[in-house]
Amino acid sequence: MFSTQEELVRLGILPYKMNPAALSFLKTSPQSERVETEQSAGLAYFIQFRSLQNDQGKVLGYLAVPYHEARGNAEAEISDFIGMLASLYVFLLLIAFGITFLLARSITRPVSLLSVKVQELRLEDKNEPLAYEGDSEDEISQLIGQYNRMVSKLESSKVQLVKLEREGAWREMARQVAHDIKNPLTTMKLSMQQLERLSGSPEQAAAYLRKAITRLIEQIDSLAQIASEFSMFANLDIKSKNDVVINEVVESVHDLFSEQKQVNLSLSLPEERFHILGDKNHLIRVFNNLVINAIQAIPSDRQGHIKVSLSRQGNLSVIQISDNGGGIPPEIRDRVFEPNFTTKTSGSGLGLAICKKIIEAHDGDIRFVTRDNEGTDFFVEIPVVAVG
Repeated sequence: MFSTQEELVRLGILPYKMNPAALSFLKTSPQSERVETEQSAGLAYFIQFRSLQNDQGKVLGYLAVPYHEARGNAEAEISDFIGMLASLYVFLLLIAFGITFLLARSITRPVSLLSVKVQELRLEDKNEPLAYEGDSEDEISQLIGQYNRMVSKLESSKVQLVKLEREGAWREMARQVAHDIKNPLTTMKLSMQQLERLSGSPEQAAAYLRKAITRLIEQIDSLAQIASEFSMFANLDIKSKNDVVINEVVESVHDLFSEQKQVNLSLSLPEERFHILGDKNHLIRVFNNLVINAIQAIPSDRQGHIKVSLSRQGNLSVIQISDNGGGIPPEIRDRVFEPNFTTKTSGSGLGLAICKKIIEAHDGDIRFVTRDNEGTDFFVEIPVVAVG
């Protein structure tokens, strides 16, 4: 009756009559559909037929819709297109991730390097500035520039600090030397002045001369000891170390003080003999000083008990010197190993500082544990090289 493509019908591309097989089928089965194959100019295509009915079910005519078979593959083509689009999206996402990673690395790498350098900053070492190859105007460049300026200022501050520390050490040393030699010199001066006053009386001068000579010798010995301690503290480098049996050193120190009447001195030594590398004379000086300090720490109204013992912990020989004195007051416990610190009325205050320096020169350690009004334990730890 009519077509949406009348020109194709007039040209004979589309048929102007209904396919007989489809017509026969729809007459017998008006509720069904029928697909037939047609051909035009060597091109095969399909036509779908169905009946057109009114509300009462009466057939009014037939509808024919031609289509090409390729239209049936639209879903597959759409699926392929979506798959290709997804692949392209994943590919672009990977490219974007790679670019982002490279950009992030170019930013974080200098920051990480800067963080490592900041952690490695040391006052005792020479700190090198950082080189940045990026844009000289970006924020990273400015940050690294600030770091380099800080390193430069730190180097300058180190030089100034060393200078100030050296000057301070000389001033403190000069003050301490002046303080230590003042008392002996004062005593010597008074003795000489007394001799001068007695010069008019030869008998009195002769009687006083013996006391003055004894006093002068004592003060000269005191000055010599002060000079010796300062010299030793300044030159404690142990250049040569020999095989030393620490048992013998501890035993000799005990024998030296065993005749002390005001204290009971006990000794505990293991059967094994511990060999160390060190200087025997310096070690004897350390233990002598510790025993003397222990004796002086015991109050006059208390019977003194000092215990000297030697033991082994792992690869360390441990020498313990314990007393039952008054203990070290809390306010000075952090300063007992400082140079020029002393609670005594005489002496250079270098005793324990020298002990600490000697033990550290032997790759060892010295420490103490103290109890108020009960006593103090000093521990000296020195590496053992052999056990005999």
